[in-house]
Amino acid sequence: MINRLKILIVLLLTIFALSLALSRCLILLFPLILFFFRDTISFFISYIYRVPVGLVCELKSNYVYFPRKNRIIVFYRVEPLLNLERLKGETYVSVVRDFVKRVLVNDDVSVGFFVKGDLKYFIVNLEYRSVENSKNILSSIENVLGEYFMFRRVEERELELLLSSRSLDRLRLMPTSVMFLLILSLLYSFYGFLAGLLTIFLIYLSSKDLRIYDNFAQLLYTCTKNRLLFVIRDPDSVKSDALHVSRCKCSYIIMFRRCRDLETIAREKLHREQESLIVKERGRSYSEVLAWRNVIDRLNYGEEPLIMSVNVSTREFEPYFNLHIGDICYLFDTSRLSVYALTSDIAILIPMHSSSGTVYESSRRVFIGYDRSSREVYVDIDSLPNNHILIVGPTGMGKSWTCKTILTELVKNDISIIVIDPHGEYGDYLRKKFNNILELKFPESFINIFDVGNITLQDKIYRTFISLCEALSYEISQQVLDIIDEVYQRCHGSDPVRMVNEIINNIDDFLLRLFFRKLLDYYSQCRILNIRDIIKSRVVIFNFKNILSDVDVLRFIMLMLIDLLYSYLTSLEISRKLRYVIAIDEAYYIMNSRIIELCIKGLRKLGVGILLITQNIDNIRSDILQNIGLSIILGGPDPYVESIASQYLLNNDDVLWLSTSLPPSHYRRSTRALLMIGPVKKHVSIILR
Repeated sequence: MINRLKILIVLLLTIFALSLALSRCLILLFPLILFFFRDTISFFISYIYRVPVGLVCELKSNYVYFPRKNRIIVFYRVEPLLNLERLKGETYVSVVRDFVKRVLVNDDVSVGFFVKGDLKYFIVNLEYRSVENSKNILSSIENVLGEYFMFRRVEERELELLLSSRSLDRLRLMPTSVMFLLILSLLYSFYGFLAGLLTIFLIYLSSKDLRIYDNFAQLLYTCTKNRLLFVIRDPDSVKSDALHVSRCKCSYIIMFRRCRDLETIAREKLHREQESLIVKERGRSYSEVLAWRNVIDRLNYGEEPLIMSVNVSTREFEPYFNLHIGDICYLFDTSRLSVYALTSDIAILIPMHSSSGTVYESSRRVFIGYDRSSREVYVDIDSLPNNHILIVGPTGMGKSWTCKTILTELVKNDISIIVIDPHGEYGDYLRKKFNNILELKFPESFINIFDVGNITLQDKIYRTFISLCEALSYEISQQVLDIIDEVYQRCHGSDPVRMVNEIINNIDDFLLRLFFRKLLDYYSQCRILNIRDIIKSRVVIFNFKNILSDVDVLRFIMLMLIDLLYSYLTSLEISRKLRYVIAIDEAYYIMNSRIIELCIKGLRKLGVGILLITQNIDNIRSDILQNIGLSIILGGPDPYVESIASQYLLNNDDVLWLSTSLPPSHYRRSTRALLMIGPVKKHVSIILR
């Protein structure tokens, strides 16, 4: 674009000079030459309007089609899975280099990013050949994109709002046209008047296909020369610049595509400058020799040769690029207003720093608090990697308050909750917030934990035996399993009092007999409810405050209850949307249990999530942690933070944020935390309500 513009200006100036010196009729060549440079008209119009101007496009359901260029553009809303702050400089540059090399599936495809505040969009610009060809290219790009970003296709109304184009008001060109016509008439009389009319007609004819893109009107500055191309930069400085850009409150578009010719061009330039330095003895060529030698060294090191275009809304990018007020001619087309670049040059503009952790504008969002920039932080339930949540923090740092806040938001979003409450602290709180709360206070009322449910009898016998072993942490003989088997065969789990009596009468182990006698005392005064009716309620609370001192019984009851809930909830149909959340307070009682692992891995696809609240994660297995979609790590004293840091590989800034947190109080109802959605990490202050 710049080269064509320079050629046009030279030709027009030549025509002006020759027309004055030789014959005035030569000015009639003005509109003829302009006819062959019609694509520059959009440049002049955008300069007059001070807004981006481009070709007319056709909006389809989920892509944009440019008929005159026969190209389609697809937009994706993205959020990075990687966190820039957690990557070393060398790692970050390697990640960007790998991403760029893989996402450019062929030389004809241009890709890029549009960043507007906290919103990030990935753009694919490709030539339309056939439906099948376009689908294959987009599928290949999406496979790569999914390894680095959460993403979704921008479609329908959202696409219209994003593009936000309108017709060009050509009446605004009238004052400029009249002035141009007057100047030509004064200089060239009749021939000037005729040339002016033809030129104005040509401009009006060309501008009828142009549109103004209001959503990109703030992108006034255009990159014309990349200073970084000729510099070998340290990876840490690249990361530092990328962090600076991620914190800027500005908008920008970066588009890039592969440039196979850059190495050939660089070698030709190097040869020419060396010849100028040695043969012609021009000393100023020495800097050019070093510059192009650096380009070749970087290419040999493995950087991808690119053609890049950048449009930004601020001059804060001046240290990296020469900027001038320009336009986005033929929207997102890297063949115009573009420069040569290498991977490290564009690395500062690849948005690898997450701001929201979500790509869905869903109404099912949970307000958490504020980040370090005082921006509101929401968790979009429907965009979590999975439905499971972990809240970890020491005593007095707001675990229960945080859990109550989240549970309240979940119920408001039409999600049913089942709370396992050893301390009995959730009933009164949730009853004030919602009606129709069902609270079962053991041993006043409860369910039959020996109910077989939707599993086989043999599977239930095995699970009961395993739960007994895990609850007592006691070596139990094979004889006990045989007794449990016989009792189940006779009673089929129908009457818990009868079953416990049968086990007591047949067992020889004194400790086990004592344990089941305690369980019998509780169940003998208990009103049994049907679990099928219970799980239909919107909010269910199992209150175990009355048996909190009896830890063995508490653990066994909790394990059997979770196992029974699992057996009934697995009968649900597969659902991507979250429908149930089982909240387990003081989860350290049963954290290392087999049933927790079973729930974490087995309930995700059924729209059921597990919310674990615990004081530490020392006894949580790594494979369970890996399947947690949202982790909320509260602050606390140094020993606690150090143990958490070793598990989650926290950096010094994370450790400082957590270790300087103060306990919440009646006057200061907030607490510091790390919010981790998959690999995306945020420093937040949780508002406790």
